[in-house]
Amino acid sequence: MWSKDGQHTRKLYYGGVKETNGYPYPSKINIRFSVSITTTKLWESNYSDYQQYLFNRICKYKECFLTPIGYRKISQIFNEEGLKTPRGSIFKNNHVHSIYKKGKIREERVNRVDI
Repeated sequence: MWSKDGQHTRKLYYGGVKETNGYPYPSKINIRFSVSITTTKLWESNYSDYQQYLFNRICKYKECFLTPIGYRKISQIFNEEGLKTPRGSIFKNNHVHSIYKKGKIREERVNRVDI
């Protein structure tokens, strides 16, 4: 093809893509994206079977009766049965309260919806 000033110019085509950057091949396009997912489903429970057993028993006493049993009475029941805390001491009302409270927080964390 000849231009008006007499110079020979040539348009190059590569695979149906028109030359736009001065090279006979199409320019590279880099697309970068990132995905961020927050989930609690990737790690396993660090509760022992005994800790889960104690938490389930305390929940039954606190939630399943018409009149919930208090922490002191639950500790007395556990001591009569010969159960010990996860660290091996006798139960007191503050141990029962701690197991119940922290177990509820843990359940909420494990069961929350992913972001």
